[in-house]
Amino acid sequence: MINRIKFFKPSFFTYILLLFGVIVNAQQKDSISSRVQVIHADVLRFERIGGRELQYLSKDVLVRHRASYLLCDSAIIDSNKVTAMGHVRILEGDSLQLYADSLFYDGDQRMANLKGKVVLKHKDQQLFTESMQYDLNTRISKYLQGGVMFSEQAKLRSSRGYYDAKTGEAFFKDSVVVLLKDSMSLIADTLLYQTRERKVIFIGPSLIKQDSLKIYTDEGYYLIEEQKSYFGNSPRYTRGSQKADAKIIYHDALRKKITLVGHASIKDDQQEAKADSIVFNESNGDVLLFGNAYYQEGERILEGQNIEYNRFSKSLQVQGNPRVLEAGRMIQSARLKYDGKTDIGTASGAVVVTDTTEGYTIVSDSFSYSKTKKCFPLLVGTGDLISSYCLTEIHYISQQTVFFQKISNKKMIAFKR
Repeated sequence: MINRIKFFKPSFFTYILLLFGVIVNAQQKDSISSRVQVIHADVLRFERIGGRELQYLSKDVLVRHRASYLLCDSAIIDSNKVTAMGHVRILEGDSLQLYADSLFYDGDQRMANLKGKVVLKHKDQQLFTESMQYDLNTRISKYLQGGVMFSEQAKLRSSRGYYDAKTGEAFFKDSVVVLLKDSMSLIADTLLYQTRERKVIFIGPSLIKQDSLKIYTDEGYYLIEEQKSYFGNSPRYTRGSQKADAKIIYHDALRKKITLVGHASIKDDQQEAKADSIVFNESNGDVLLFGNAYYQEGERILEGQNIEYNRFSKSLQVQGNPRVLEAGRMIQSARLKYDGKTDIGTASGAVVVTDTTEGYTIVSDSFSYSKTKKCFPLLVGTGDLISSYCLTEIHYISQQTVFFQKISNKKMIAFKR
């Protein structure tokens, strides 16, 4: 036997007051029911089949289960199960909303299966797919037939994945493509997106691209707002002609700085650097090498324990038994510093200068030199002897006497008397 009951149709204002009223009431735990409850429908009819009672609802349907609300065009309620059709919408308390063409909801399991133009909205995240399962107990939604997530900073697409509304974490698997607002794109097998931290975590093999930049890695993360990256497990880095290798790479896109840690090397058409770790700053030209450092740019080769070099000013500082080779000249000492702006270099501690082109060797405790003038304006021993070498003449100045002498083999030793 079928009973038909026609409900009055409230005004729009009455409907809004009713909806907000039940939402407020639903927040009171004592009033929460474990049964699916009909809040409103323009048309409702009952049908008994055996021992089951079916409810058929249509037009402006509003149903509540615990703290969640379901709106749709029509629905069938069978015990604690709901089949909903047409403009389906699920509302939860912290701004999470689900949209679909149809839905099957099991109130006992609190599990919803949505189909057709499914959209999940949570804060500034939107997830689009054709089929989704949503667990209202864990607040985890899953999709297996392809999905796309949009946020203010990123667009993420994958074949399957899930979103955890409690933690704000989204997991993407198979054919993952990420497009970021800074024009960076990510192609991966598996990754995790922490929406609250705006952090992309690489779990499997991944390719990061931005203009001519390419980074291959299977471990690391990218902070979207700060535009900072970490890549582990010996990633590969290329940027045009520039190639870098290390156990770990840190990349700061805003400051144009790359840090290489562990068996680090970086090379392009103009330079090559090797060290235990390297910091390379494209914006100010600084190149910092720490541990077993080697740097080459053009004809200049620098070696030492630590090297600080600026590509723009050509200034450098080398510590730990430095060695400099350039245009046939080699300088060895305990410490070496050169100011590219003043063109004054200073070497100290067991200094040996050898020039195979000019054919001279200088041994001293310390000295200053000019690279462009090819001149050693101040060569200092540890005792009385002070001398100056410029081009083919060496000048000695003693505390007792002053004399000038040209030496044919261009070899001078400064020592303590």
